[in-house]
Amino acid sequence: MKHIVILVGNYYPNFSAVGTCARNIVDELRLKANISIISLMTSSNDTEHVNFECCDVYRISTHSRNNYFRYKEQHKISSGIKKIIYNILFNMIRSFGYLRAIFQNVNVNWGLVKAYNDKVEELEKKRHIDTIVCFCFPFETLVAGQRFKYSKPLIKSNFHPAKLIFIMFDRFSSSSSLHRTKWNAKLKKKKHKKIEANIFSHADIIMYIDSLKDDLVQNGYSFKGTPCLIEHPLLKPIKYTDLVRYNNQKINIIFTGSLNKDVRNPKYVFAVFSEILMENKDINMHFYTHADISDLSVFSTRFPGQVFSHGSVSSDIAHSAIMNGDFLLSIGNNDIGQFPSKIFEYISALKPIIHFAKYIDDPVNAILSKYKNSIVLIENDINIECLRGFLFNKNQNSIEFEELECIFPEALPKNIAELII
Repeated sequence: MKHIVILVGNYYPNFSAVGTCARNIVDELRLKANISIISLMTSSNDTEHVNFECCDVYRISTHSRNNYFRYKEQHKISSGIKKIIYNILFNMIRSFGYLRAIFQNVNVNWGLVKAYNDKVEELEKKRHIDTIVCFCFPFETLVAGQRFKYSKPLIKSNFHPAKLIFIMFDRFSSSSSLHRTKWNAKLKKKKHKKIEANIFSHADIIMYIDSLKDDLVQNGYSFKGTPCLIEHPLLKPIKYTDLVRYNNQKINIIFTGSLNKDVRNPKYVFAVFSEILMENKDINMHFYTHADISDLSVFSTRFPGQVFSHGSVSSDIAHSAIMNGDFLLSIGNNDIGQFPSKIFEYISALKPIIHFAKYIDDPVNAILSKYKNSIVLIENDINIECLRGFLFNKNQNSIEFEELECIFPEALPKNIAELII
């Protein structure tokens, strides 16, 4: 069997959005190949190696990441002067990361690139690698994959024979959030585009989502292989469990994901639902999220017994919450260039979806236009009566998963896995 090495960010047990996409593809690939996964450590408790779902998962880190987790975790368990000291150290690490993004020549974490590359070389010594699949974000996986393939010439060629595949879910050169500010992204864009051009020209296959199409085409990159248009591979039936249960006498609205005032700000959503919740005591809202804003706490305090903040939970709990809820709440990103992959997970649940978009050209709007069991509400242009009608409609549209497979074939993990094999 082939040996396929996956380079990804956060994987088991704390999956990022891209990590979940990778997991779904790996679930298809592991039936036909031996899979090794190189991912990031997400806490100081993570081991360097674990076997998960019949695959070897290797975790890497850097000195600064290790300190970040150590100070963060010590701050949580300490008290008194120690708690203050660890809080200062933790904030210093965060501040250093911000300053580094502003003042360094290019925003590539070369220490992280080296960590990925060293692990790939270590695996190559144990067993020949046939294919390397690099998931972006983080961008460093792409750099590491290219460095491995081309930096160590073999006897009969100037590159490693492994097939190099990039799967692009996020921007690099034009991402203002990654580079901290719009002006910093603009200032370094020329250098970053040069790195992208070099990296992309060496990939055997590049897969990208529709929201990145203009970036790739407009920048005029040359590709070694033909780019393939895909979607987030999250269209997959979600298993029903009773890990989460709700009051069936209420209408339960569920949100899972992250909330952040700079990336996905829920303030306007809370304002709209405040009016609805005051009038309808039969509606409960459940938030499964790590929120770094105070608005959610204020919102839940204002509506005790109706708004519940459950914090960050495992994917199993989140899936159970989704499957047992009545409506799924989606909140669009401030930067519409960052596509929230969560929407395909929501669609897979076959539940009614309420999406709040900040802009009319939010790419989620186009996706949901194909999903008849949804409503899209544009910020500052919301007809609250339409929302009420959607919530209290007794005859919601029914849809079968087989129908979704025909509507969104590019989001099926099995189809993307076939492109890799």
